[in-house]
Amino acid sequence: MAGKKNRTRYPPAGKVRSLLDLLPLCRTPALGGTLYRCSDCGHHEPRWRSCGNRHCPQCQTKARERWVAKQEAQLLDLPYFHLVFTLPSELQGLLLANKEAGYPLLFRTVAATLKRFGESHGQLGYTAVLHTRKQRLFPHAHLHVIVPAVAIRPAGSATRIEKGTFLFPVKALAKVFPGEVPRRAQTSPAPGERPA
Repeated sequence: MAGKKNRTRYPPAGKVRSLLDLLPLCRTPALGGTLYRCSDCGHHEPRWRSCGNRHCPQCQTKARERWVAKQEAQLLDLPYFHLVFTLPSELQGLLLANKEAGYPLLFRTVAATLKRFGESHGQLGYTAVLHTRKQRLFPHAHLHVIVPAVAIRPAGSATRIEKGTFLFPVKALAKVFPGEVPRRAQTSPAPGERPA
């Protein structure tokens, strides 16, 4: 019910609309299937086809599990910090309306913010993953960033970052990051150009 209300209130664009139409059909009679029948007792059981879409949580469970196992095998024997960088709601629509310029801007702004806040530790390494929607498929661009608790000093030596509750003061990040996005947007290269 809530999904229908949301689709009426926030009509999705073409590809998203097609995806939202397809996902509920996954592993249902609508996509067809195969009927398995036991030759001994006569019991029969249908196996419905999956949609195979890369966004489908049913279809991608095994692929996701393999990906997670591969990533876990590469983890350093260190604690990690998890940071989430999100834009104020008033900037979300602007970003989503201009994804080609907006998403790279978001990554560059997060990189610059991490560099600025991490200077006292040294050079940080991190992995950033773009999420364009909340779990319930509402448009909401944000980056999840995983930072190992180690930094590289200018001389090349590694130094561990003591694992406290937070890598950086949350209030300071929340104050600086949202203001950096519009400032950097004014000086960003046009789509296809390389940043300076």
